[in-house]
Amino acid sequence: TSPCYIVIRLSKVHLKEKYPKIIVNHLQATYVMWMDFRCLGLNSDDLIKTLGEKADLVFTDGRFFGECDGFVRFNVAAPTQVVKDALVRLDNLLQEIYK
Repeated sequence: TSPCYIVIRLSKVHLKEKYPKIIVNHLQATYVMWMDFRCLGLNSDDLIKTLGEKADLVFTDGRFFGECDGFVRFNVAAPTQVVKDALVRLDNLLQEIYK
């Protein structure tokens, strides 16, 4: 098991415990994590803008793949430390805006 995969699994557990309304899919032979942020009450434009401006994160807007307003796609095909840093920034942002 790769270190990055371990970080992702631990992060999913952390997100589920700390932010239970945010749904993160189970990765199945992929390097993409689908995240459902509809519980934040932001439309996709505001969600993508908030993630970028407040956490310096660039996720793919779920609407690119169809009727997925409020969803983002997090590409975790990156060095483990990059993924860890992104998840820390995401956690810091969620501490501010999670309802």
